[in-house]
Amino acid sequence: MKAKPSDFNYNAVQEPIQLREYGRNIQNMITYAAGIKDRDKRNACAREIVRLMKHFNPELKDKEDHIRKLWDYLFIVTDFKIDIDSPYPIPKKELLNRKPERVAYGNHRLAYKHYGRTVELLIQKAVEMDDPSLKEKMIHYIGCLMKMFYKLWNKDNVSDVTIAEHLLELSKNKLKIDLKKYNLDLLADPKGGLKMDERKQFHQNRNLKQSFNTNNYQSKKTFQHGKNENQDRFRKNQPRRNFNRPSGKGGYKG
Repeated sequence: MKAKPSDFNYNAVQEPIQLREYGRNIQNMITYAAGIKDRDKRNACAREIVRLMKHFNPELKDKEDHIRKLWDYLFIVTDFKIDIDSPYPIPKKELLNRKPERVAYGNHRLAYKHYGRTVELLIQKAVEMDDPSLKEKMIHYIGCLMKMFYKLWNKDNVSDVTIAEHLLELSKNKLKIDLKKYNLDLLADPKGGLKMDERKQFHQNRNLKQSFNTNNYQSKKTFQHGKNENQDRFRKNQPRRNFNRPSGKGGYKG
């Protein structure tokens, strides 16, 4: 018997899928659970469906907000007609299709766009600080951050003096960096960064390490060269074997 087109259950004639990430099978399960008359069996079926949906996103299955969304999905699929005992408050239908509120964009004009709004907020926060020690560390950190942003915006090198002038301008002459004490090429650490004496010691140690590596490489290269010369000299001193066939018996003479 030849099958008729009406015998097939095409997706075109079925109800549209509410949330495609879970597919039609989960949606059919929820529809079936909503039609169960016994309340206890209906709640048990709903809990089993939620447990099954957790496997679709195993990395999110232990998050409280994700589990609440799964329970909300049961109400969304059935158009909020399913009657179950959800462990979370039942979502409101009128909030489902509500348009999000319009985001208010700021009209703040930036003096230097490559520093961004965050740097200006940090500068305002540093101006309001009362603790001199903490304020000094904050100024150093802002200076390091400004120099890093400047280099990302412009590949050319920038001096610490330029960054200090920009900071003084943005803070309205209230924040000043002591360039003799701090270096803006290094990000501030909890101790306030490297001072001038510590910076010199850092560069001396780095130069000493580079010199040691260079000398070590040259020593290895000289040793290998001498080793190759000894091998060549040893080969030259070895007597050559004569492979000419002699006229008499006895085979080859070495």
